[in-house]
Amino acid sequence: MENVQIIGSLLLSGAAIIASALVAIIPPLRNHKKTRQYDKQWDVIAELYKRLADADLDISNFLAPVQFEETEEELAKKAVTSFNSFARFFLEERIYIPENLANLIDSYLKDVKANFNANVMARSNNAGDPNLWYKTWEKHQKGAIKASKDEIEKIFRKHLKIKNSKAIPKNKKP
Repeated sequence: MENVQIIGSLLLSGAAIIASALVAIIPPLRNHKKTRQYDKQWDVIAELYKRLADADLDISNFLAPVQFEETEEELAKKAVTSFNSFARFFLEERIYIPENLANLIDSYLKDVKANFNANVMARSNNAGDPNLWYKTWEKHQKGAIKASKDEIEKIFRKHLKIKNSKAIPKNKKP
């Protein structure tokens, strides 16, 4: 009988140890899953921003009133390719983007496309306004589209918890 009590006691002690070990292990496993989701979201945001920057630069180069090295067709092809890459990636990974940001990007995509098309029309002399080429470039560089891009960047930073800080010039010490 004494052996049975010892064995029962050992079983209860073992069960208690296993239970406490499981309690200690399960929350980190849940946190690991959550961490993977955040990592994926951060990866998506980083890649999305890279593609946004590429598209913005290529579109700016195409819209610029003064162009030097590349032909208009080469600039247009680069702009369309990078814009489509950005738009496609955004649509494929939209689920990882906060809704308010996704709506802003939708609006940005629509505005950029309309502005780009207006510029193409101005170049083909089918537009009634001879200053339309410059206006489309200015809208992209300084106007509503630039403001949309700046707001997207601001939300990216806020979402990633990146705070703005003042840079210290290299020639000055803090």
